[in-house]
Amino acid sequence: GGEFQYELLGPGQFFPTRYGADGSIMAGYIADFEDADGKKYIRLETFDCNGRELRLSNRAYMAQGEVLGRAVPLSAVPRWAELAPDICLRNVKRPLLGCIQMPFANTVDGSSPLPVSIYAGAMESMAEFDRVYEELLYELLSGKRKRIIERQAISPERKAGTPSRGDLSGRGYRDISPDNYIVLDPMEQSKPFDDYSPQLRTAEYLTGLKLILHMVENQCHLSPGTLSLDARTGALTATEVISQDRTTYSTCAAIQQSAALALQD
Repeated sequence: GGEFQYELLGPGQFFPTRYGADGSIMAGYIADFEDADGKKYIRLETFDCNGRELRLSNRAYMAQGEVLGRAVPLSAVPRWAELAPDICLRNVKRPLLGCIQMPFANTVDGSSPLPVSIYAGAMESMAEFDRVYEELLYELLSGKRKRIIERQAISPERKAGTPSRGDLSGRGYRDISPDNYIVLDPMEQSKPFDDYSPQLRTAEYLTGLKLILHMVENQCHLSPGTLSLDARTGALTATEVISQDRTTYSTCAAIQQSAALALQD
């Protein structure tokens, strides 16, 4: 109908199985997922090109947890109903697909020609950032001012019909404020009522977070200051941006070139 249609697939849907001499993908399969009538379905589209023709096949399955279940007709899912189970396209030199990849080496699996994400080398640093950030939040929460008080100063929690306030044989004592500390042995305390106000170490935690962000920048091929906890001030011209963020600019240019090559193929 004079239209050009395409579909974008994530790395969890595309699985090459054979490559050409030039590294181009010549065979593999594509996984598609759909929910219909309260059931989960998986469609596998297998493609294979020998340099002269491209053979495609579509098969649908009813998923059973993590296992590929029994085969079902494509018509079981309305979105797949019009797909042909098998088709052969002649005079095709290579599959009609392109792989957009980051212009970096695969550091996860050195033997694989598949690409990796821009943050593949920074996964451990990003997880460490989350851990330190969680500790910073706990530092702020646990560093609140506390009041150290003697046990008798806390109102007892009593059931209906229990003895009066002075009777200590009830269910125990209810801490009416989470900021209260109870003096365990008032005879050993010089001051039964006191304050506990610890010094917060937010500056040290922020310094650590900034250091981890700098590591993430290097591992993601970004200019220093791209990931920052401090807001930038002052307007910059396009030339100043390129000069100041040279590494980020080069990375973006390489990604655009890789995407252009994939689309041209």
